[in-house]
Amino acid sequence: MDRQTWMYNISHVEEDYILGVNDFILCALKHQEKKEKELGYKDSIPCPCQICGNMKFFSNVSIVQDHLFRHGFKKNYTKWIWHGEAIDSGGTSGRNKENEGDNYLASLDPIGIPRSRHEGRLEGHGKRRILGIDDVVDEDEYNQFDENPPFSTGLPTTYEDDNFDKHYTRNDHDEGMWID
Repeated sequence: MDRQTWMYNISHVEEDYILGVNDFILCALKHQEKKEKELGYKDSIPCPCQICGNMKFFSNVSIVQDHLFRHGFKKNYTKWIWHGEAIDSGGTSGRNKENEGDNYLASLDPIGIPRSRHEGRLEGHGKRRILGIDDVVDEDEYNQFDENPPFSTGLPTTYEDDNFDKHYTRNDHDEGMWID
């Protein structure tokens, strides 16, 4: 039975649909393992159900499988390009019209758009990056809270005790120092 038929034209409890979903899950898991080797960490799997539409990601493949049994596949997702299948090469005559949008999105990778929501997190060692753009957040501003006490407002704080008469200040001259 061809993919179009089992994915969209039969009940979700029929044997062909169940076997097809299991084949899809195997394909997605192989793709996840391949990406794990490339990226160095386990990535989430996009869910191609009608509700999620490859826009929600799950680390637990059984959630994706459950969604497919409950909701079915998103419309016209017969080429599983987000789950490891290669995009057809060739001219427009061999192009699968219903996956045209998916092919377009997959072609954006060479211009610097991340392939997954986790790509690029390891580079920069904690510095925030959005779509590979450097210095989105000024590093000095971002790291300022590492040096200052928690819950600090920047105003002088008075510590009152009978035996202790000092103030904690955070001005430009005596930042972070106890003064008399």
